[in-house]
Amino acid sequence: NSLKLILSTYTFHMNKLMNPHIEVPSLQDFLPASLSRFQVQKKLKCSNYPVLLLRDSRTDEHIVMKLYPIESNEVIFEFLNQARFSSLNHPNLITSIEVNEKLTFSLQGEQFQASAVLMEAAEYGDLADGPLVSMFMQDEKLLRTYFKQLICGLEYLHSNGICHLDLKPDNLLIGSDLNLKIADFDTTFRKGDSVIWSQGTRNFRAPEIIAKRCEDPEAADIFSAGIILFTWKAGFLPFLEKNPELNPSELSRRDKSGFWAKQEQRSKGKIDFSKDFKDLFTVMVKTDVFERATLEEVKSSKWVSGETYSQEELYSILSQPLEKVSLY
Repeated sequence: NSLKLILSTYTFHMNKLMNPHIEVPSLQDFLPASLSRFQVQKKLKCSNYPVLLLRDSRTDEHIVMKLYPIESNEVIFEFLNQARFSSLNHPNLITSIEVNEKLTFSLQGEQFQASAVLMEAAEYGDLADGPLVSMFMQDEKLLRTYFKQLICGLEYLHSNGICHLDLKPDNLLIGSDLNLKIADFDTTFRKGDSVIWSQGTRNFRAPEIIAKRCEDPEAADIFSAGIILFTWKAGFLPFLEKNPELNPSELSRRDKSGFWAKQEQRSKGKIDFSKDFKDLFTVMVKTDVFERATLEEVKSSKWVSGETYSQEELYSILSQPLEKVSLY
């Protein structure tokens, strides 16, 4: 009974913090003394755990804090997994600033413990929606620029024996430097781990993740990257797990025209799927992992080898559209 009480107390405070009715004024005394230099600016979009935007009163810089519950006085797996990847350093990965196993927070007069990861703030939010994603459908060069950044970040992870296993637009952010940043390593796999914990995200995960028979985590990341590419290009998902008429097996057939005819119908003829794009997507989402493209094959494909924007061009193109969606 005492254990149930402890668990329910932690769950209660986390759920309370994620409640949309808990506004920023209620969080002014929320932070522990060790984080007194920060002020809570706003609550950001929550997934499984609360995420807050903080401002450093000394430097006026913003950072993000993600909180994890402590259960039965122990830190949870998701925090420990995120923490072990805190030393990763790449322009296309979110940078961790500080990791705290146990801190005491105060919410509406009650104290509770939680683990916290402080990381760089991706000023322009995620790539699940917004003006930049809308621009992808109109500008293939822009789409290719950011897809190549995703592949670059993925290559860094894989070269270090790390597989994300939950790639989706919500976990891809845009930083103040306008670079794509891969985020959220809660269930990431590292070579040598005995178990794959990630269940992925519906409609973005590879078939072998759904079946819980994943033997090649790198290939599972490639599949998810292919789904992301299609979604950015078309504005809708290529496959729906609960719809047998929209599934990857269609692309395993010799005649793939039926699949692409459906997609063109769904887009009402507004999306031009070039042959190079079709070839790349098809090989990235093969249901047979032995037939699926490797990262090197993706990089050398005709579509990926096309033109991209320079950093200077990105600033020129995106300065005004992204100004409207800044977290600050």
